Amino acid sequence: MTVTQAYLDLDFDVSKNPHPEESAIRKAYYRLAQMYHPDKNPNGREVFERVNRAYEFLCSRNALNTDGPNPSNIVLILRTQSILFERYSEELRPYKYAGYPQLIKTIRLETKDDQLFSKTVPLLSAASELCYHTVHCSALNAEELRREEGIEALLDAYSRCVSIMGVDSKRDSLHYEVISNITRCFDVACCFDSCRKKILELPQLIADVCRVVYFKHSLSVSLVTSLAVNNVDLQCNLVRNGVLWSLMLFLFDYDFTLDESGVTSEEKSNTQQVANNLAKLSLLACVALAGYSMTLVDDPKAAVLKATTTGPKTNSGSPSIVRSDSPLTVAVRPASQTYSQNASNLIQNNSSLIQSVANIDKVLQDKKSNEPAVAVAAGEEAEQPGECEKGLPNKKYKISSVQPPANGVVKHILDQLLTPYVAGKMVTDSEQNVLKLLNSNTRNPYLIWDNGTRAQLTDFLEHQRTVAAKEQYEDVSEISELVQGFRYDAHRDELKIGGIFIRVYNEMPTYTITNPKSFVIDLLEFLKQGYNHLHGAAPITPSSGANPAAAPPPTAGGILVPTKAWKPMVPPPPATKRTAGIQSPATTPGSDISAVLSEYARSKQRNQLERSSGSLESCASHRYDFSNNPHAIKH
Repeated sequence: MTVTQAYLDLDFDVSKNPHPEESAIRKAYYRLAQMYHPDKNPNGREVFERVNRAYEFLCSRNALNTDGPNPSNIVLILRTQSILFERYSEELRPYKYAGYPQLIKTIRLETKDDQLFSKTVPLLSAASELCYHTVHCSALNAEELRREEGIEALLDAYSRCVSIMGVDSKRDSLHYEVISNITRCFDVACCFDSCRKKILELPQLIADVCRVVYFKHSLSVSLVTSLAVNNVDLQCNLVRNGVLWSLMLFLFDYDFTLDESGVTSEEKSNTQQVANNLAKLSLLACVALAGYSMTLVDDPKAAVLKATTTGPKTNSGSPSIVRSDSPLTVAVRPASQTYSQNASNLIQNNSSLIQSVANIDKVLQDKKSNEPAVAVAAGEEAEQPGECEKGLPNKKYKISSVQPPANGVVKHILDQLLTPYVAGKMVTDSEQNVLKLLNSNTRNPYLIWDNGTRAQLTDFLEHQRTVAAKEQYEDVSEISELVQGFRYDAHRDELKIGGIFIRVYNEMPTYTITNPKSFVIDLLEFLKQGYNHLHGAAPITPSSGANPAAAPPPTAGGILVPTKAWKPMVPPPPATKRTAGIQSPATTPGSDISAVLSEYARSKQRNQLERSSGSLESCASHRYDFSNNPHAIKH
């Protein structure tokens, strides 16, 4: 029997389809076997046997085909390894994956194949999925993947698939699966410093990620967060490629009624749930781009360190990791704690004075909760806790707002577009509250937000995203200058002092002001400038600079400098009388400890004065244009 005869027996038209696929051959056999089975068609035994022989011949021919390895078997091997790494990650974590050379070679060969997207066996999808599972399992694998130039190989495959990505791409298509697998692989690799440094050397990766974010790919939005966390260079590169416009547009697809209804839904069956999760991820990505300090709750590096912490040195020669509660660290720790240890070095020869300093330091530690003594001045308002957790249940970040954001340019962009009030809540409040605030109408002394402001912002973001798809900015400061001219029409005729709309505050005088002290200072500064303008003093305009007639802002050299010397916190001991032939020492132990404590008090006061002076100077630096803004006088 020949191949052509077998095809004819299975009712194939060889002239139209000379090489039928295996699935078509199987369907034809089942159809003819059911039609001519002797139990249903007593006269069809001969045809049934002929069809059976033809099918067996074609199956044996495909099985004995020696033209290279069988892709189906390779896919089975790759998926078997993926299942093992997924189910037994704890057992495989201490070991390094040894198949990267073959795996990376397979990825490169599949990427260069011209028939990549027309193949019936998804070899590239299975290979990229295995890469993700190996890297997610252990940091050793992430380092090995980088050394074997696996990140470059994955980027080539990623770029090949991104080039055909579109709005109508389906989740079960080959290029969509490859993009998702490689995105998850990059997402885990970003947790390791060496891999992040390698990604910085690949600008094409940033451009491709921003392109995929445009198509509302949630995994890519999560990758943007991982790339931007605590890395200013990557933050600027992402913003220059226009990712911020897409992320901010996704915020307005949120529907708070779905979350408040209490109905549980999955992404596969509810498209609005997909949009809500995408909005939450986008909000987290905006916070990361602004440069806030963020820490991954379930860090893969922590899991690796936990698995490799074995105490003593192992038989393989790997060094042990010293625990934080070991005697070595306990012995070293007190040497760099607080002020008292440093002060005791000045008087270390006197044991009684050392004990006195230790007792005083203990009291200070109880009051300051182990914070440096010079950090908070006496009488200053206590700060609220500056940490919160954000993200989806499978990936959460701990965000700290104690320190100012590292990327002030991106923070300024968010303040200008979303108002400082909303931009501040992005860090302190939950995602649900912030997204609900953005997608509902609000009117209070801090925010005027309605359908008009949302429409104006979305139009601006759509236009900028279209422009960013055609060209790339050289520096992120150009985007900041572009955003500087954006103004909401609803805020145009409103007087705003210290971030508060005065007209609305007069309508709602009982509204709680977050920082009343700062608001009063800003209000007094406004009244001072308005008084100078109304009484014929030199007009305050943006072009005329500072008003020479106005008093300069208080500085550390002016009224803020204390007029009296600080008294020591501990009274000095009574002076000893001189006796004949005996001279008292130049410095007594009591005077030493008094000098030390007095210096501490002075340093604390200097810090307080510097902070107060800085806040006053920043308030005074804002000049109100009364000449060109008659609404300010009207208010």
